[in-house]
Amino acid sequence: MYQGKRIGAIVAARMASTRLPGKVMLSLRGKPSLQWIIERLRNSKYLDNTIVATVSSPSCDPIVNLCHRLDCNYYRGSEDDVLSRYIETAHAFAFDVCVRITGDCPMVDPAIVDRLISMFFQSECDFCSNSIERTFPRGFDVEVVSTETLDKINLLAEGVDRQHVVTYIYESHPEDFTLKNWVAPKELFHPELRVTLDTLEDYVLIHTLYETLDLGFTALDVVTTMIANPELQQINADIKQKHYEEG
Repeated sequence: MYQGKRIGAIVAARMASTRLPGKVMLSLRGKPSLQWIIERLRNSKYLDNTIVATVSSPSCDPIVNLCHRLDCNYYRGSEDDVLSRYIETAHAFAFDVCVRITGDCPMVDPAIVDRLISMFFQSECDFCSNSIERTFPRGFDVEVVSTETLDKINLLAEGVDRQHVVTYIYESHPEDFTLKNWVAPKELFHPELRVTLDTLEDYVLIHTLYETLDLGFTALDVVTTMIANPELQQINADIKQKHYEEG
């Protein structure tokens, strides 16, 4: 609870993936990647709950089974209409404010999450993120939006904007919303680095980092390690991030 509002992290996760199927269940230090996301988010000071928003397909039963084992709430909804899945999840758990974390971010830093939640309330904006303008390494992305704003865009968004939840706000119609972007502090200002889990090369890098770092690592620990070891950066340096319209 922050300023009397119920705040929840919603983590979209499914087994289907164009580049790396089943990536959310890939092992990192003996646990599925998705489990690390859930456990790291539980260290947030401001989140009231973390919900895994998965899909109704039987292929995602392993995700549901993991949630049961971790005593983590989940919601099953549309695979293609991710916006509706998010909104249904938000209402099912009575969230006033949603923190969007993608299922490919096992390096998520709860301190970054808390800073963006605080910024969201202090700036009284519609949408707060650290990735509207890319300054942080890819993989530490956090987006904060009110359920009320999600309800508004649900009435208007079409096509790819329904697949990517908040692109209607900051890509398609930024003029209609008050946006706040957190520019990375100097020590984290490394937009060239990539620690998101989308390809086999990404997995090799993230697996190496999990084996190298203490398990309570921060974003700064990750950046410091990668800068000190340029060979780590080369593992996935050639991976081109898909634009959101590519699905």
